[in-house]
Amino acid sequence: MRGENNIVLLLLLLFAVISPNQVIGSACTPEQKAAILNQCEEYIKPGYPLILPSYASVCCDKVRDVPNRDMNCIVDLLTPPEKAKHGVDKIKRLKDLCDNSPHHQTDSSCHC
Repeated sequence: MRGENNIVLLLLLLFAVISPNQVIGSACTPEQKAAILNQCEEYIKPGYPLILPSYASVCCDKVRDVPNRDMNCIVDLLTPPEKAKHGVDKIKRLKDLCDNSPHHQTDSSCHC
């Protein structure tokens, strides 16, 4: 009986190690990606100038709709033509620019 318990424990441990995204990860959707690309278009153009979204912008509303504001998930959904058209680093930066923590709401300085 002890051997069977060890096998069950080992299988549970193996499952936990192999599939952490199902437990702690976040999943964004193609609809959220489309909303980010549409509503944040002026902020995620590659190159300069850098235009920062307001915390109260529709862009930031859409960023906050993504679980954990996981912009890496959004980037992972981009097609090669979308990656060429939009600044991947700028998309990733939206996570912090649209943070809803008290520190970011009152701090208007740019840490670009």
